[in-house]
Formats: sequence, C-alpha cells, structure tokens
Amino acid sequence: MASRPNTLTILSLQYHTAPDERGGAWGLTWEVNKHLVRRGHAVFCITCKPVDALPASEVLEGVRFERIRVSASKNFFHLWRAVRRRIHRLLEETDIDLVHIHNPLIGFFAVLNKRLRNVPKVYHFHSSWVDEERVNRLAAAEEP
Repeated sequence: MASRPNTLTILSLQYHTAPDERGGAWGLTWEVNKHLVRRGHAVFCITCKPVDALPASEVLEGVRFERIRVSASKNFFHLWRAVRRRIHRLLEETDIDLVHIHNPLIGFFAVLNKRLRNVPKVYHFHSSWVDEERVNRLAAAEEP
C-alpha cells in the first residue's frame, strides 16, 4: 500500500495518451490520471511515444510518464520487453497498489509480470481499436 493513508500508487497503461496524442480514449486516460493525482494518488503512466522527440520520462501535472520509443512500439516482442523493463524499474522504486489498464496489448504484458500477479487490476474498455483509429483519423484531419 502507498505510504500516505487512503491513497494508492497506480500504474496506468495505455498505448498512447494525451497530451502526447489526440484521441477519445487517450484524452480520457489523461483526464482520469490527472484527477487521480489531484485526489492524492501517485500515478505512473507507461505509454508509447507517438514521436521520438518526446522525453522518455517526465512528470506532467503530477503524472509520471514512462514512454517507450516509437520503434519498440511497432514490434510485439520489442514492446513486450520495453513494457517489462519499465515495470521492473518502477517496482524497484515503489510498490504498486492498483493497475489501471486502458489498452489490452499493454495490459496483457503487465498481466504477465509475476510481481504484479496479486495486484488488483481494473480494465477500462474505451472502444474497439477500429473505433479508436476512426477517432484518430478524424482528429488528425482537424489539425491545422
């Protein structure tokens, strides 16, 4: 359990998330994470970079981002290895009280981690990948 009473250390898992990228589920993930931080919880988000120019690690509005490079995110085994490494490093620093899965692929890799086996997990189904890609195309078309 987290060191502060009545607070949690939460691992949030999403393929992409705002503010890095636009999209319905990505924006919702970002808003949920920010609200959790405002309520006093520690939130660590493992996500993939949409572009390599973004930093590998940073804290934005209290949410700590651990980003996976673009090339690793495009290969199943490289992505699995990168997620596994990020989780391992995080677990060296702190205990995780809850895993919030927003993306089934990234979440699947986390579920395979033995050290997270007994950690409660919440799966947040946003929409199918087909619908997400449709939203992403619409968002890209709206950009100047």
